[in-house]
Amino acid sequence: MIEKIKILTSYSNIGVEVRDIVPIFTQQDVEAVIENQEEKISKEIEKLEEFEKKEAERRPKEPEKKFSGFGAGGGNRYAKEIKDEDIVEIKDVIGYAGDVTIMAQVFGAEEISHRNGTSQYRLKLTDYSDSIILRLFGNGPNAKFQNKRRTELIESVKGIKKGQWLKVQGTVSNDPYLRDTIIEPKPLELVSKEEKKDNYKGRKRIELNTHTKMSQLEGVSSAKDYLARAESWGHEAIAFTDTYGVQAYPEICLSSKR
Repeated sequence: MIEKIKILTSYSNIGVEVRDIVPIFTQQDVEAVIENQEEKISKEIEKLEEFEKKEAERRPKEPEKKFSGFGAGGGNRYAKEIKDEDIVEIKDVIGYAGDVTIMAQVFGAEEISHRNGTSQYRLKLTDYSDSIILRLFGNGPNAKFQNKRRTELIESVKGIKKGQWLKVQGTVSNDPYLRDTIIEPKPLELVSKEEKKDNYKGRKRIELNTHTKMSQLEGVSSAKDYLARAESWGHEAIAFTDTYGVQAYPEICLSSKR
């Protein structure tokens, strides 16, 4: 009633004479209204599905993505077969999460023992596109919770040495403690990788500007490694030109006398 008076007063203030306001209510079937709305929604959904279907048929098929080796996790945790076609480069898995297969060389290994009797094994891997850490937790001291297959995997990791190549199928994730991308292995396999060779039949080149790791920020390998590579490639000689130092000289002399 109060609201009705306010409305009449408002009309009167603007010079419109309204004697009374009488609301008129019409009776409707609520269920019929709801059913009608549901029918309209259903028809709209059908139209959208039909439109999407036609668009999908018109759209060209996308080529198979490089990340075909990724999965949502799970599966056979210790599958024996590692397929070469699933191998991806490490640079393509950094920052991703999921199952992946990589092939990489070991350039570092360490075993970490914890106070509670557990252990952790880490291998530093590279395929020369990028590097990643392989992490594996050891079995706990309680025999009830030890897993035979995990024990076999641990023994395999413990026997791996620097310089060896591995094919690893595992789960990639970000380790908040290491603040880095790591891979936890499921199966892994030792493989051999054929080294690059100089197969030129004519007279071989002679490298006249080689920096060893004794040349700060300029060299990455030792004189011994360079000499071994030059010999394996059939090079007659090699020249070392380290900057501001001759610390590599003793190693050059000893290695070249073989």
